[in-house]
Amino acid sequence: MGNMASTMPKDGYLEFVRKLCDEHGIILIMDEVKTGFRIAKGGAQEYFGVRGDLVTYAKSVANGFPLAAIAGPTKVMGEIGYQQIAHGGTYCGNVVATAAACATMDEIANGALDKVAAHGKKLAEGFKKILEENSVPAVVQGPDSMPGIVFTEKEKVLEYRDWAEGDHALYEDVIKEMHARGVMPDGGCEPFFTCAAHTDEDADFTLNAFEEAVKAVVSKR
Repeated sequence: MGNMASTMPKDGYLEFVRKLCDEHGIILIMDEVKTGFRIAKGGAQEYFGVRGDLVTYAKSVANGFPLAAIAGPTKVMGEIGYQQIAHGGTYCGNVVATAAACATMDEIANGALDKVAAHGKKLAEGFKKILEENSVPAVVQGPDSMPGIVFTEKEKVLEYRDWAEGDHALYEDVIKEMHARGVMPDGGCEPFFTCAAHTDEDADFTLNAFEEAVKAVVSKR
């Protein structure tokens, strides 16, 4: 693994992994729990131009209703069946969740992801401006629909080790200050998830809270 890591390119690593899987007959499983039906209609596979052999979905597939899915070609999924590989789940046969998924797919087909991306882009641009104005070193990156912030001196965060070296204590302090101002993002390892229901007013409220939070934390350091 050490030799493999040393030859892995910093950009295009998914293509590198896809190539290795093809060369060695390995099934490539892509985790689209967060990215599927969110960063593009075809999720991360469409966004990065790499297709997996098996794909997992959840969260966005039914807009928050309890539903998840596994997808793949017949040569792989065909192994699931009677007296073959069993597949079950807590919410199997949930008609309400399935109806929610159908409605979600209709909304996506009608352009909901364009609204999601526009909202996230406004947040990302606002975060960058606020951080620069307050001389706080950080990286704001990621797909428009789920921008993330890492407080770091690095120019880019490309892997877990880059993220691990960030100032997570600072991030958590900012998050706590945002909570006190009526905005509740997740912890330091999560991006800002956006949805089509968010408005420009929501973005402005979030950015105001973020700016106040950053200034409050910086003033105490």
